[in-house]
Formats: sequence, C-alpha cells, structure tokens
Amino acid sequence: MKKLFCIVAVSMMMVPALKAQNQGSMYVGGRFGIDVGTASTTLKAGNETITEKDSSIPNTFTISPEFGYFVMDNWEVNANLKYGISSFIQKKNSSGTHEFTFGVGTNYHIQLCDRISYAPGIGLDFGLQNRYSKVDSGSVKVRESDTGFLFGMDFQLARFNFRLNDHFALDLNVLGMKYGLASYGGNDEGLSYTSNRNSFRFGTGSLGLRYYF
Repeated sequence: MKKLFCIVAVSMMMVPALKAQNQGSMYVGGRFGIDVGTASTTLKAGNETITEKDSSIPNTFTISPEFGYFVMDNWEVNANLKYGISSFIQKKNSSGTHEFTFGVGTNYHIQLCDRISYAPGIGLDFGLQNRYSKVDSGSVKVRESDTGFLFGMDFQLARFNFRLNDHFALDLNVLGMKYGLASYGGNDEGLSYTSNRNSFRFGTGSLGLRYYF
C-alpha cells in the first residue's frame, strides 16, 4: 500500500525525484488552518469558584508564517508567528477571540518515498488572547473585552511534506490536537478575579507552502 501511494503521487506530479531533507537545509513558508473543539472556563472571585463548560467553540481560523532549519538529516526545528480568529454570531449577539502567538516546534521526517515524507511533530505557543462579547437587546447594548496570557501545545499527528522541486514543497496536516490555556485577571467593582480558560481543539486541516534554500 505504501509503495502504491508513492507511485501514484509521484506520477501525478510528473517531476524528477528529490533527495531527503538534509542537515543544514532551511526554509521559509506559511500555513493556513482550521480547527474546532470544546472549552471550559473557571472563574474565581473572592471565595467563590464557578466552572462553565462550553458545548463547543466556533471554528478557529489561523494563519502563520514559519521558518525552519534541519539540525540533522530529516529532523527540523522551526519557529512561527500565528494569528487566529474565532467568532460566534447569533442574531445581534456575538462573541469570539483573537489570538497572537509566537511558537517553536520540531518535526521528524520519515521518508515514504523520494518526494514525500511523513512529518509528525509537536509545537509550543506563547502569546495573548483577546476575548470579546457583544449583546444587543434593543434598548441595552453591552460590549465586553479583555486580554489574557495564552499558552498552547500543538500535536501534529498526520503532517506530510510533498516536495514539488528543488525549492518548493506543499505542507499538509490532516490531523492534529491542540491544548490551550488562557489566563485572565482583573478587578470588577472592587472585587478581584482570575479566570482560566482551557480549550481542546481538533485540527480538521492545514495547508502551507515552503521554499527551501
């Protein structure tokens, strides 16, 4: 089955075979992704603790430029900047998040054939998450927004690299899992509070383009 997959893929691209990713190779590129999941928020204010679980969180769309370096044959380390947005709209009410993060990660390429590699990996993200909500009931309009610190882990379970020629490659991830922890804090009418939001997301896919040099 593996041989058949490689033969079909290479035949479709109709270009000469290439060598594997070598030590010292570098690339720049970018990815666009979408994922869905669930989230829960724990709010502590004074002596009270409230945990609220969302039934689901909206689709999250992300875009991330990336740079990578191969420290050994087939083993890359990378860094990226990422922007993500999610929103939920119901009639005149809406809520959502904006995320800005810096990430580092590593992937190991297992050659399926000369031009195609399976590249599972893991990444860590650090940055900010802004959450907002808008409520419009006609006579009353309320908008709330606050910003907290965001930490995330990204498990890339089914990521593949398709070399098109000496310099360009397609980067495809068809299955991933992400965990995020956003921490907020503030003061509301003299009462201090902290809020932690845990999210679990399941990547439905990401597609990117790389330029190797």
